[in-house]
Amino acid sequence: MVATDALREEYRYLLREHGLAYALKDQERPLPGELTPDAGRELIRQLEAQRMYMSYDDVGTEPVANFFHRLVTVRQRGGPYLGPMATRLQGILDQLSKLLDRIVQRSGRELPGPVYVGLFPTGELNAQYHPTPEGALVLVNMGAMNLVFELLKLNVLAEHVSPSPADRALIDDHRAGWLLTEVLNAYIYGRGAFMIQPTPPLPKKRADHVEPYVTACETFILAHEYAHILAGHRESPKYALQPATPTGPQSLPVTSQAQEFEADAIAVDMLLRYTLEPDRSRPYIVEKQLFGGILFFFLIDDVVRSVAAELTGAPPRLVETHPPVQERVHRIGAQLASERRHADTFLAIESFAGWFEAQLPRVRQWFADLEEVMIRPQE
Repeated sequence: MVATDALREEYRYLLREHGLAYALKDQERPLPGELTPDAGRELIRQLEAQRMYMSYDDVGTEPVANFFHRLVTVRQRGGPYLGPMATRLQGILDQLSKLLDRIVQRSGRELPGPVYVGLFPTGELNAQYHPTPEGALVLVNMGAMNLVFELLKLNVLAEHVSPSPADRALIDDHRAGWLLTEVLNAYIYGRGAFMIQPTPPLPKKRADHVEPYVTACETFILAHEYAHILAGHRESPKYALQPATPTGPQSLPVTSQAQEFEADAIAVDMLLRYTLEPDRSRPYIVEKQLFGGILFFFLIDDVVRSVAAELTGAPPRLVETHPPVQERVHRIGAQLASERRHADTFLAIESFAGWFEAQLPRVRQWFADLEEVMIRPQE
């Protein structure tokens, strides 16, 4: 259902309330003449947008001290900075929300009111659904959107995409570990306030491979929140204080574990129905991308939480009512398997999981080396 102007204004008010009104301004607009906090943030966004690796051969060749300096800067910066891609990512969310409206309609369900999907630095991979008097706000962490894309991008850069020599891997294991370290550092220590040195754009063939998986993963994230809305899980919401978010302590609406399982099941059911042909078949490539995108979300959620616990010494971040990731995967995996039309549908996600697991020792070594050289204030 199309968001109303009043619901959009609620979202804009939320941004202003947390000092984030600058985040979704036009990236090309000139800076204000007076040096204000907004002008300073805008300048940072424009400067960071200019800095990037010029080629994949440049990755891993700079002095290690420079690399470590970037990692430490992200750790110490803090705050809910959204980065130079905020406007473009909000545009993607606008498109995905229209797709979700069609998915809900085809499933035979009906939303009870308008929904607006907006960027917000929640610090969590999961999105958040907030009931409001005007409808529902679904908040998506920009750091999560970047994390999903960057991990899939690194994987396709490190793989041969065809037998042709022209389609060989563009980065070796050293470069893959280097980039993966920076991506995970930005997500874990930036608490979703994403900031890395960008790599060059993907060549078309590789971009065409990544895009469907990114879309499937992000669509599932939103479908899960839409499922909460459809099931009426927060008509009389309970709230819990989340003390450590990028914007400070927040009271967040919570649901029971049973409701989380139900939302997963509804979301998967809607996506399965949407991808069926009139004769109840499902094309192999569509099924592989859909199943891979859904399970990819849980794979990175599980790995990022465990790596974060190793690095920070804190327990994995887990919203109090969310069930363990492994239990959610078990249930969703069984639901997908019952609707599978092709024998090797899960090969893509299995291949990514193997590559990801093989890279993690290099990432852990980079982090261990960084810990040895970091200078900390004396207590």
